[in-house]
Amino acid sequence: QVLAPVSSVLKSAAPAPAAADGAAEAPAHADDELTVLDGSMDVGRKMKRAFCEPGNAADCPPLVLAEAVALRAGGSLTISRKPDNGGDKSYTSIVDLRSDFEAGALHPGDLKPAVTKSIDALLQLVRDRVKGVEAAKKADADVRAFVKRANAKKKK
Repeated sequence: QVLAPVSSVLKSAAPAPAAADGAAEAPAHADDELTVLDGSMDVGRKMKRAFCEPGNAADCPPLVLAEAVALRAGGSLTISRKPDNGGDKSYTSIVDLRSDFEAGALHPGDLKPAVTKSIDALLQLVRDRVKGVEAAKKADADVRAFVKRANAKKKK
């Protein structure tokens, strides 16, 4: 049950289809993908790097993640801001969230931390469930090793 929402988040993070030579392609950078066993620091670092141009809702991974994780099945996303910046605001609709983002009423610097918190809370449930499961640890290590090898090949 916990993994269903995670699979929605990670669809775009799955390895790319096989290239012409039959090898799967790695992400351009290791921070370009979230993995199920990423720690809190990893999630925060990756979200800080995520492309999120002010007003550009068409190409904004944090908005996609907000919809897939926080706003899924009637959930909400709370944006914490100083009163000078409009104060805290909760969203229950991706339409409202996108609208405010496009209008400039919601800044990427406010969106990213809220989405990070939501994703990290979900992934913590996964981390807790797989803690001590050797197969999960091995799978995570294999994925990380694959990405590292693929990125090393790209540098050559």
